[in-house]
Order: sequence, then structure tokens, then C-alpha cells
Amino acid sequence: MLFSCQVCEEQHCEEDVFVLAASYVDRYLSIVPTPKSTLQLLGSACLFIASKLKEAVPFTADKLVAYTDYSITISQLMVNGTNCVLAVLDPVGSNCRLFK
Repeated sequence: MLFSCQVCEEQHCEEDVFVLAASYVDRYLSIVPTPKSTLQLLGSACLFIASKLKEAVPFTADKLVAYTDYSITISQLMVNGTNCVLAVLDPVGSNCRLFK
């Protein structure tokens, strides 16, 4: 969560963005066994979703990928990360995993 906190501080996000993203990460991890190697992707996806809900000018996928030092791709963020987090947060969602 340090990564998410630093991104929010640098971007002067509303406090609610970090809190909501942390809640999403917690909820995802409580349901889906997740390898450490995908935590930055998970955090980025949760920040992306939270900023869309709480910010007047939300993060772009490009910006979040840049913050990861390009360790993830836009495709991973949009397809694997965001879709899987949304599936888990939806009460009737699937058992999507970041990487099967």
C-alpha cells in the first residue's frame, strides 16, 4: 500500500481515493489468493477504479503504468487488473484471478 499512498500524495488526490483503493485491495486479497508478484498490478487497478469514482480528474491508465516504472502494461492494468478486481467486488462476480 506504500506505492498507492505515494502515488496519491504526489497527485494530491482526495483522501477518499487512497482509503477506497486500500479497501478494494483488502477485499480482493481476502477472497483471492494472490502472489506477491502481482501486488503492484492489484494496487494500480484498485487506485484506477477508486480514482474514477472519487476524483474530478481521475488517473489515466498511462499515468499509473508510468508510476509502476513500466513494470506492468496498460493491457495488464485494463484487462487483468481492473476486470478481475471489479469481478470480485461484484457480489455475483466470477472467481477471476490476476494470472491464472
